[in-house]
Amino acid sequence: MGGVSYNGKGNWEAFLLKFKMVAESESWTDAAKRDQLGMCLQEEASTVYTNLRLRERNSTFDDICQKLKSRFDRPELPETAQLRFATMRQEPGEDLEAWAERLSSTAAIAFQGFGPLAAQFQETQVVHRFCVGLENKEAAQHAATSAPTSLTFMDTCACVLRTTRPLSEPINR
Repeated sequence: MGGVSYNGKGNWEAFLLKFKMVAESESWTDAAKRDQLGMCLQEEASTVYTNLRLRERNSTFDDICQKLKSRFDRPELPETAQLRFATMRQEPGEDLEAWAERLSSTAAIAFQGFGPLAAQFQETQVVHRFCVGLENKEAAQHAATSAPTSLTFMDTCACVLRTTRPLSEPINR
């Protein structure tokens, strides 16, 4: 199963969703899913799977998944996500769309439970952090002072493009 693997450090739910999609398209039985799961696991996740299989030889695929979930799917606390969010920066070479998605994913955890205004507050925070955390510091300063209010990717990118092009160069919208 090319590309579908899990080592115990990433997002368990995302891995499991991909795995189940492949299993469904291949019409695997419960036993086949259980065995193929073991082939997709690496490092710590592989060790945990092997120990489960040795201890509980008759476990179903769902039993194993539930035990792996309890081990590896530990949700991040909102407070921890808020601290991480506050210091996030665009990675060198990271494209703007990936940077925006990474921020949005972290913000969804960081600002959960903020009540009826949560979505608006979250978007405002993401837009601000997007601008401030840009790899290009000149663009970051200009984008932040232009006070964009929408996370729609095209609006934000247009704002960033305005900050990185010479003023005499036209921007096609």
